[in-house]
Amino acid sequence: MPKPATDKDLNGADLDRIDTRTVYHERERTMTLRTTNGGWWQAVVWLVCGCSPFVGPFPALGQNLVPNPSFEENTACPVTIGFQGFSKPLHWGKWNESPEYFHACAGSLGGVDTLITVPLNGMGFQYALHGDAYVGMYAYGALAGGVSYREYVGCQLIEPLVVGESYDLSFFANVAFDGTYWSPTQACNNMGMLFTMEPNIWTGLNGPPFALRNYAHLHSSAIISDTANWTLVSGSFVADSAYQYLVIGNFFGNALTDTMDLASDDYVDAYYFVDGV
Repeated sequence: MPKPATDKDLNGADLDRIDTRTVYHERERTMTLRTTNGGWWQAVVWLVCGCSPFVGPFPALGQNLVPNPSFEENTACPVTIGFQGFSKPLHWGKWNESPEYFHACAGSLGGVDTLITVPLNGMGFQYALHGDAYVGMYAYGALAGGVSYREYVGCQLIEPLVVGESYDLSFFANVAFDGTYWSPTQACNNMGMLFTMEPNIWTGLNGPPFALRNYAHLHSSAIISDTANWTLVSGSFVADSAYQYLVIGNFFGNALTDTMDLASDDYVDAYYFVDGV
C-alpha cells in the first residue's frame, strides 16, 4: 500500500520555468510568483503528468486533475459566511474550520450584506480571476494560548496521482484587506498545496482535526503581499504516493510562518482569496 508522505522530504521537486517577477528555488520544493497585471494570460491552473510540458496557457496538452478549479459551479448561490452544505462550490469542502465561498451572485439578502459577494465583501475587494467566484481562508492567526489557527479547503482529484510521475502544481492567491466587516492586518508566506490519501471534509460546524504538518508539496516561501492583483504560486513535484485528495492553505505553524503588516491592530491575522487551482 502506498503511504502518505506528510513528513517526507521533497528532494527532486524542480522548476525550470523562468518568471519575469521572481523565482524562488528551495532544496525541497520550488515555486514562482507572478501577478496578473501586465496582460499575462488569464489561466486555469493544471495538475499535469510530467510527460507533458508546462500547460498553463495550453490546456490541450494536459489534463487538469482538479474538479471545478475556478469554483464557478455550486450547489446554490451562497447566502452566508462559511462553506454550507446547501451553498458551496461543487466537489469542494471545508477541510478545517470555516473557509468562505465568495460569489458575485451573493449580493444582499433582504437588504442585509451577506459579506460574501464579489468583488467587495466582508474580507476585502477583489474580482474573480475569471468568472464570478473564488474561495477564501485564514492563513495565519492565533487562538488562546498561542495555538495556530488555520482554515483549509479541499477536494478529491478526478483521478489519483501516479507514483513516479511528475506533476505541475499551481494556483492564484490574493491577500484580503479592507473588507466591509473584517479587515485582516497581515500578509504571510507558506500558502500552498498538500496532497493526502484520506479525506477530512467537515459537513457541519465541527469535524475531525487536521494537524499542522509543517510541510507542503508546494508552498510560497515569499510573503504574498499584493492586495490589488492575483499572484501565481507554481512549481512541480514527483508523486511518491497515489494521492487522491488536494488541500489548500498554510500548513506551517506560526513559528515557521513569516508575516508583514498591512495595518496596525492588536489582532494579528492573514486571510487569502484563492482561485484558478
